[in-house]
Amino acid sequence: MSTGSELPIALRAAYLALHRQSEAQFAAHSDYGLESFRPTDGAELWEHAWPLGGGNRATQPLVLSDTDVIIGTGVGGDQGVRRLRVIKTGDAWDVKTVWSTRGARPYFNDGVIVGGHFYGFDDGRFCCVDLANGKQVWKDTAYGHG
Repeated sequence: MSTGSELPIALRAAYLALHRQSEAQFAAHSDYGLESFRPTDGAELWEHAWPLGGGNRATQPLVLSDTDVIIGTGVGGDQGVRRLRVIKTGDAWDVKTVWSTRGARPYFNDGVIVGGHFYGFDDGRFCCVDLANGKQVWKDTAYGHG
């Protein structure tokens, strides 16, 4: 696991206070990926590596449940949205990718979760992704990046 020290603090883009499976956490979404820390001592609890290699993420992670979170990026070579499942068994954390899609590529604007769907942007076009399988349901006309 990373200690988070590999990244200059200026590259940490989005932060989220979490309460996962009875444990308070602080998550940082950066050009490295998503890392979770214990707020009382800063110890890293778990991570999901998704390095950008020279960019930074500006979108916030979206909490779906006590185990699932959505992260995304519209920059870098591996753009898209991922649904992660984070499970704690004993003292160990396990992070798995439930699905990954290029059906949404949020660049600057955060997405929203409504009724089992992710609504956000696929580059400059508004879109909808089914949270069950990660498939794009529809994509609307181009709005640009705001």
